[in-house]
Amino acid sequence: MRAYSKVEPESLRINSLERPYLAQNEPIPELWTPDHLSRRLVEAFTVLRRLPRVKGPRTPGNHGPAYMHDWADRLAQVEDPEILKEHQAEQNRDRSQPSALDIQRMDMCNEFLRSFRDQDELGALVLARWALASAFGQSVARKSKEMGMAKSSFYARRESGLKACAAMLNRRGISVF
Repeated sequence: MRAYSKVEPESLRINSLERPYLAQNEPIPELWTPDHLSRRLVEAFTVLRRLPRVKGPRTPGNHGPAYMHDWADRLAQVEDPEILKEHQAEQNRDRSQPSALDIQRMDMCNEFLRSFRDQDELGALVLARWALASAFGQSVARKSKEMGMAKSSFYARRESGLKACAAMLNRRGISVF
């Protein structure tokens, strides 16, 4: 997500996902809408990102002394500056543990995607990749290129997938959270 300065007017923000979701400002709708569903999917992948790493055996490491890399060394090691930015964002990310309610909602959103996959496999895959890229701060254009799709068709498939998934949830009577 992009961080905006305080002086930028709210009307200049293009996507509703660029604003923080405050329940008192935007009440939860009675039925699932594509916008609300997209917020919940991104939130689910954000919770997934905040889960603690799986514990297990340590990887074999270097037995020599560790030393710090300065900025020039890091730039010399990484040729792609976008990869360096992603690495820095990963190092600086919030590592607070999600609550039980957050994990429950994440599981419900994953279940939505699983049941939607039976209806539209490519649409569910596009929704999952888009939400993952949005939550982890990755490039959506890269995700669309990995899937072999143009960015415009990726976004069109995302929009149609959100509408179809919201309609499926409303048909099944799944409560909005």
